[in-house]
Amino acid sequence: MEFNVVWMEDGEIKRVVVDGENYEYTVGTKGAWRMLIADEDKKVEKGKQYKIKVKEVIIPPDSISIPCSCMRNALGFVEATGKFGRPGLIEEGRKIDFVVFTAIEDGEIKNGDLLGVINVFPVMITRFAKKPEIKK
Repeated sequence: MEFNVVWMEDGEIKRVVVDGENYEYTVGTKGAWRMLIADEDKKVEKGKQYKIKVKEVIIPPDSISIPCSCMRNALGFVEATGKFGRPGLIEEGRKIDFVVFTAIEDGEIKNGDLLGVINVFPVMITRFAKKPEIKK
């Protein structure tokens, strides 16, 4: 199936058409916690969402990350994680360098503040899946 992969690069929306497919996987029982630590200061207002830079977190190849739902910061919680620039493939590993943070109180995030935690689990593809292919 074809779909668009969309990301932001240098303030500009980028888009490529990819030919890929859905596939199944098995999650390993051994996981790891990875801390999401602010890499900038940012004032936040209750009820608003913010993109906040975090110290780089490496997600190994053939692994998935799942947010830990326990709130880790008094000002709010991490809604999602991401990487500036083009998204990576699960087979190649990925990096996280920002979070989407939802503020539940007014205040200021400080460089070095713990914002949240993710669970990282290894996965095994349960059937052959073709590697996504960028269409020209």
